[in-house]
This record gives sequence, C-alpha cells and structure tokens, in this order.
Amino acid sequence: MAVRTGWITIAQLPLVFLLAGKRNLIGYATGTSYERLNWIHRWVARCMFITATIHLGYFFRTWGRYDYIERKLEIDVIARTGLGAWCVLLWITLSSFAPIRGWRYELFVVQHMISFIGFIVMVRLHAPKKAHVYVWVPVAVFLLDRALRIIFMLYTNLAIFHPGRRHKPNGLFTCNATFHGLSDKATTVVILDPPFKWSPGQHAFVSCHSLVPLQSHPFTITTLPSDNSLEFVIRTQKGGTEKLSDHAWCGQVWTGQDRTGGGVEGEPNSHFPPTLLTLVG
Repeated sequence: MAVRTGWITIAQLPLVFLLAGKRNLIGYATGTSYERLNWIHRWVARCMFITATIHLGYFFRTWGRYDYIERKLEIDVIARTGLGAWCVLLWITLSSFAPIRGWRYELFVVQHMISFIGFIVMVRLHAPKKAHVYVWVPVAVFLLDRALRIIFMLYTNLAIFHPGRRHKPNGLFTCNATFHGLSDKATTVVILDPPFKWSPGQHAFVSCHSLVPLQSHPFTITTLPSDNSLEFVIRTQKGGTEKLSDHAWCGQVWTGQDRTGGGVEGEPNSHFPPTLLTLVG
C-alpha cells in the first residue's frame, strides 16, 4: 500500500502544474479561464498531500515497530529525501490557505515558487528512475507556460508589432499610460488605442516595472473595446497599488503624448517614463 500511494502521489504532479499556469492548456481545451481552474489546482495539490502522507505513514509505521526510524533516516538517502519532500509539501499546503496567502501576496508568490522548486528537486532525488517522467513533465509544463506568457507579452507590448495604431507610441513600448488619482483609495490607469481587443468583464495583468519592479497584477477592464481606450480603476491597497496611487498624486503622469519625445510630467530630471505592460487574461 505504501508503494501504491507513492505512485498515486507522483502521478498527480503533472496535473497540479497543468492547472496552475496562466496560459493554461486545460483552459484552452475547455474554454475555461485560468482563475476558475485555480481552485481545482489547490484541491489536487491537497489530495496529493494526503496521498503523500499515507505513503510516508505506512513506511514510518513499519519502521517504528522495530524502533528503526531514526537509523533508517541516517543510512538511507531515499528515506531522507522522501521526508524532505513531504516537509516541503506540508509547508506549500499550509502556506496556500487563504489567510496566509492573502497576508502578503507578493511574498507568498516568491516563496511558493521557491518551495515548489525545492519540492521538485526532492522528488527527483527520491523517486525511482522509471518515475522521473512524472518530474520532467511538470518542469516542461512550467517552462512552456512561462515561454507563452513572454511571447504574448512581447507581442502585445512592443511597438514594432503594431505599426498601424492611430496613437503612435513614443519609444519601444506600445502601452503608454496616464495615471489619475480618483481619491486616496483608487487610481485610474488609461491607455489610448490599446493593441488588443477584449470582452466585457475580462481582466488583464498590469505591470509597471519603473514603479513596481518584477510584478504583474490582474485588474478588471472597465471600458468597452468600442471606446478605443483601455481603462483600469485600481483600488489602493498596500504594496504595488499604493505605489501607483502615490505616483498619480505626485503629478508624475506619463501621457504618451509629450511633444518632447519622452519624460515624466512634473519631473524634468526623470527620463524613464513608467511604461505599462499588459497581459490579457
């Protein structure tokens, strides 16, 4: 039974990664958005943790009968890596519950990625050679998801792919944005003549690396494609949205229409405008 639950556990690993991606292959096949599949991703991972616990428990019960657990862990690298993989999976499961996940979401994402890298390494060391395919498939799925996101991001945001736009971009990037502070609790971000179409209620991932480096967050689009402008109304929270709000209220607004050919209004010494990158979700 211990061996069977071990195989059941590792066989679930590709499905966990398939359900986790933003460019989700299952979503493309079923016409379902990635965020609606994310709760299935979490529950598959929790089922994987349950079967991993059963797998570990059977071995520990057998070794415990002969008071052999400590000695087994000392001499057997397979046992040590298995216990290490289970401990990392325990942390991933606990840290993914809503109260912890929502406490510091940026920190959660970073530690989640690092934890899964550690988990994959431990599983690779623990599993027999004939089970390694269940490790490399998730790695391939992860890299494919990242590659697709980068390709779509470059296509959407580089001006060379959109030469026919009515509002010509000033520079390399397509999406030059205007920031408006509505109140101390909301910021409006407007992009004229966006390079893609969308449906009502759809959202996009917004990045502004000059203000919030290496982060992208999903926001609902509040305009229609017929308006020929992309608008987000962003509620101010802690972290990245707070920086966007501060930027808007400081008067440092890049309109994309500056006749000087670039810059930030109100900051004559600033030569790098906050360029907005969007990923359609």
